[in-house]
Amino acid sequence: MTLLAISLGILIALLVPVSLRFDSTERYLKLGWLGLSVTKDLGRKKPRTPREKPEKERKRTIKVIIGRCLLKDRDLCLELFQKGYRSARDMVKAVSIRELDVSFSTPDPMWNGVLCGIFANIHLENVTLGANFQNLNQVRGWLRFYPYKVIQVAAVLMIRLPYRRIIRTALYIRRHERKEESP
Repeated sequence: MTLLAISLGILIALLVPVSLRFDSTERYLKLGWLGLSVTKDLGRKKPRTPREKPEKERKRTIKVIIGRCLLKDRDLCLELFQKGYRSARDMVKAVSIRELDVSFSTPDPMWNGVLCGIFANIHLENVTLGANFQNLNQVRGWLRFYPYKVIQVAAVLMIRLPYRRIIRTALYIRRHERKEESP
């Protein structure tokens, strides 16, 4: 009986939609699910302090690793890119846009005018795109999605990844890096 109740509870939790509201001007994020609501105040933007750059020789950059992976196994990289693109597209399809207001601005007034012209011809349901001349970017929206759809997309991606080829390529790259480092 308790196993049935737990299974039913999990099923209901996965079938109840999650509501996500956000506003960049008032700087808040609100998440609602199963009658519970959590609001996070994102606060004011903090000024960035310049960080010291680490040594380039010691730190391996992602560009080098991706470059070596491309040279070693281009088919693997293309396959990973296609699967990632397909999963991102499916994730976007799983999200329902209830309301989305976006206002862009660039420092150059000419580009703001170009954006106004482009956005004037784009008509999407529940989406308002605009450009302003106040040098202020704004995003406000309300999204809704079902957890089971998001889990399904993630599970399909994880199941279809070519793990053996990824591990083989990573070990090959690691082995050749060690050979280059040793005198």
